[in-house]
Amino acid sequence: MQVEILHAYLGKIMDKPPVNKILSYVHRKFVWLEPVLLSINYPFTYDIFISTRLLLTILISILSVPIIFILQGKADFPILLNIPLSIVDGVIIGLITFRLLTTLPLMKRYILRSSIQSYLPYTLMILSIYAAGGYPITGILLNSSRIIKEKNTKAIIERVIADLEKGEGIEDSLLKESIACPSPDLRSVLEGLASISTSGVGTLAFLKNSLDNYLKRLDSKLREKIDKISVIMEGYIAIGVLFPLLIEVILLFFANQLPVGIPPEALIIVFFFILIPVLFVSTIIIIDSVMSEVKL
Repeated sequence: MQVEILHAYLGKIMDKPPVNKILSYVHRKFVWLEPVLLSINYPFTYDIFISTRLLLTILISILSVPIIFILQGKADFPILLNIPLSIVDGVIIGLITFRLLTTLPLMKRYILRSSIQSYLPYTLMILSIYAAGGYPITGILLNSSRIIKEKNTKAIIERVIADLEKGEGIEDSLLKESIACPSPDLRSVLEGLASISTSGVGTLAFLKNSLDNYLKRLDSKLREKIDKISVIMEGYIAIGVLFPLLIEVILLFFANQLPVGIPPEALIIVFFFILIPVLFVSTIIIIDSVMSEVKL
């Protein structure tokens, strides 16, 4: 509510040049953010998002100029060089700020996508169960919204239901929500349901095929990652265990003949209490990063 009040209060400022020209340009340049904001359920309009971010950026840019000017003055910058540098730095800080502010919705969209994808097999299973019970698409969505616990998927279905209660058609509601859906797989499900919503024929077959295809791709990706992990583990055993052990055996038996200059006992401590644990932790981190890619 405070954001809308701020937007209304500062509306006169945004309508004056050159701010209105900058705002118009930014509106056209970042119009691709509109479906992103819809997908993350942003509580305000795209106009409010852009105008408030732009205003905040301008304020930060203006406030940073005197601060930079004072800091550079203390560093004995020449006054003629200090003024333009302060202005340029202020503009750069403003641009960086605006970019960060417009990147936050994308980061949230990625988090939502990951959450939706993780629970997608469960979501498709619930939809398929109600489809098998002979419910129409509206009934499937209505009943599924009560069962599905993943809040982002639940919010998408509830928005479709809200549109239906307003009198909007089922096909239009599903297509509108699919455009903004952060999950590509759930988007294809919504588009498929929209395409068969007029007849209602083949709903169960479509949902079952969607679930089977998703699980097959997930299984294929999991097998691929397991193969990579096998190679990583073989490398860890060879480099992190067998190689240090071999070096220690050689040093223990031939230390007197080799000009190493380091006591074998010290090397044992280095290998078994430093090198091997570090390699083990590094391997675990690599495996975790590989397995995190299994999500489709």
